[in-house]
Amino acid sequence: MADVAALAVDLAELVGRDEDAAVAQTRMLASRSGRPRKLAATIGALFPTRSILVIDDYHLAQADADAEALIEEVAGASTTRLLITSRVRPKWISGRRIVYGEILILEQDSLAFTADEANEVLPGAFAAHDRARGWPAVIGLAAITGDSQRLPGDIPAADLYDFIATDLIGGVSTSFREALLKLAAGADRSPRVARRLFGRGLDALLDEARTTGFVTRRADGWIEMHPLLRAFLLGQLRHSDQAISDQLVTEVLSALVDDNDIDGSLELLRAFPNPQVAEEILRQHFIELLAAGRLTSVTQWIELAKVPGEHSGVILLAEAEVALRRGSDSMARALANEAAAFLAGDLAARANLTAARAAHQADDVDAAAESAARAEQLATTPALRTEALWVTFANAYERDPGSMRDAFERLKGAEDARPEHSLRLASAEGFMWFGPDGDLLRALKSAERAVALSTAVGDPLIRTNATHFHAQMLRACGRYREALASIPALLEDAESTGLDFVVDHALLAKSAALIGVRSLDAARRTLRLIAGRGDSSTPHVQRNVLMLHARLRIAAGDLQGAEVLLQPEPQPPLAVKCEYLSLRALVAAAAGNETLAEASLDDAAQALQYAEARMIAEMARAILDARQGHDAHAVASHVKTVLDRGGVDTVVTACRAWSALAGLAVEGGVGAQLQTALALSHDRDIGRRAGLQMPRELSEHQLLSSRELEVLELLVAGRSNPEIARILFIGESTAKVHVRHIFEKLGVRSRAEAVAVGAEMLRS
Repeated sequence: MADVAALAVDLAELVGRDEDAAVAQTRMLASRSGRPRKLAATIGALFPTRSILVIDDYHLAQADADAEALIEEVAGASTTRLLITSRVRPKWISGRRIVYGEILILEQDSLAFTADEANEVLPGAFAAHDRARGWPAVIGLAAITGDSQRLPGDIPAADLYDFIATDLIGGVSTSFREALLKLAAGADRSPRVARRLFGRGLDALLDEARTTGFVTRRADGWIEMHPLLRAFLLGQLRHSDQAISDQLVTEVLSALVDDNDIDGSLELLRAFPNPQVAEEILRQHFIELLAAGRLTSVTQWIELAKVPGEHSGVILLAEAEVALRRGSDSMARALANEAAAFLAGDLAARANLTAARAAHQADDVDAAAESAARAEQLATTPALRTEALWVTFANAYERDPGSMRDAFERLKGAEDARPEHSLRLASAEGFMWFGPDGDLLRALKSAERAVALSTAVGDPLIRTNATHFHAQMLRACGRYREALASIPALLEDAESTGLDFVVDHALLAKSAALIGVRSLDAARRTLRLIAGRGDSSTPHVQRNVLMLHARLRIAAGDLQGAEVLLQPEPQPPLAVKCEYLSLRALVAAAAGNETLAEASLDDAAQALQYAEARMIAEMARAILDARQGHDAHAVASHVKTVLDRGGVDTVVTACRAWSALAGLAVEGGVGAQLQTALALSHDRDIGRRAGLQMPRELSEHQLLSSRELEVLELLVAGRSNPEIARILFIGESTAKVHVRHIFEKLGVRSRAEAVAVGAEMLRS
């Protein structure tokens, strides 16, 4: 009996240290006892009830069936508790025993160091902890170097090989090793990819990989491989036979591409570069990546696909698209035109379309028209033809409003059922109202419809165009608070998708709305911010910055400064030129320079086909009429015409330039409309001098009474008219009257708009 006990203790000490000795000792025990069960009972009797028998590196004992049978019997037949460490889970551990608490398993995650624990081992090792995910052995290896800034990936390859290869890789079969290499290369990206590569054998493979410790199970049920182990396996793959490595990488890459896992493909090609394959994937997917706003990914694919000294139309086109979105119009145009020479079909159409957009952004309307026409001719898909028609329409707006109607009708007739086309039709309709049709209220309505459609559109170019136009229409109609409330989301969309030029336009819209509510210091800061972004600033942006500075001077009462800013001869395109000349006429009329005002109006009259420019010109004419002695009703008729078409911001600007205009408008019967406009712009002093009742205590709340403020709070809370009546103990008809008055004073047309304005107003 004593001899058997001694052998049992020897066994416990030997397992894990010397595989051959452990197997020999186990066989000797088995031969002396006759059966593993009898020996297990004998061992159990030798140890105290609460003692613990430690078996280290149990996986070495699995090399012999007798050894595993013996330990299984010890675990099941004795009262001795076992503490087993192993790279491989014992086959005799069943789910039932785990569920009933007979066995407790500590996985890798349970044993991982926390950041604080890692810091105790190696002060300052927080970066190493993140890379190693708390793996104690890796933290220990890093600690051996004595360098707290050294990451696990920087540990010498020999150390990693000793730690990982010897313990894990050395004993696996060739087929299992190949499967592990595929998993490391990306087969573990998703169950779909893994199933494509391993078929019916996937489940058995994953069971073995989990059992042997190569992967762990994530919370969502799928597997996860430690990044350090993945790096090691990829290193093994990289140093494998070239033919075997190429074949394996090709298989995994094919599965990733078939699964549309572009990110996984990118990671694999970074590790195993292949420019030809990268270019083909770029050809197939760069448009969808651009539509998702993933400029960084496209740039990375471009770098993977480039071959020094070779020219590729696809790469040139992708570079042009990136340059366009980052505001480098001249570069985008040059690259796109060069790409067109190497491409054919829809890709050639796309190159011409990119060149057209770049030319349009740079205000070269003739070149934009030519490139858009070529794109339309070359396009074979409805989507590309629609894109070309849209650029043609947008270019017509800037160059020749007379041709907008024809371009609009052609766009409407396009056979395109995508939500992108519906959105652009709504936007185009808005531009028609903002252009030759001349009604800002209707333009705003179309813009609201386009924004509502934008939630179904993935392409940030299309989406931000609609959002920006909506913000501009809100500002033009005097709904400054709503315009300001819409800008943060527009900026976030533009910045997150790399659309640098859209950031400039969003900041322009913000500046204009800030001027509208007399937040002049904030407007100056925003304009300085645009100036600081000079690399992406286009001539169009620069001209609009100049006009906004002129409006700032007008709001501050500095007509002379505004006049100086507007002295240079305006440059194309026509839309900007008309607004520039009209604004110059307005300032000159307000300053009493009738000669310059008349000359500017004459210059602008030949092409006043833009709503806001016409409205500014009409306000300049109203001031000239007043100075020439026309009666108040004649002057007020100009003001009423503009307000009836939604031009609140234009009237506000005119009254700021020449405050006497407000008095004449009130005298001419436009007082109620003007009161609302001046309340929206916080120009209460101008309103009071004109004889309007604009109490200071109400001005910050858009002239709402205390009862109307109560009703507004309930509107913002989502209450219906009957609910408002019940809560405030008033009749439902009275509640409806209050709601109507709120709509009128806030300048809104629906409950949704009232809620949007009210929520912002109540926060201020």
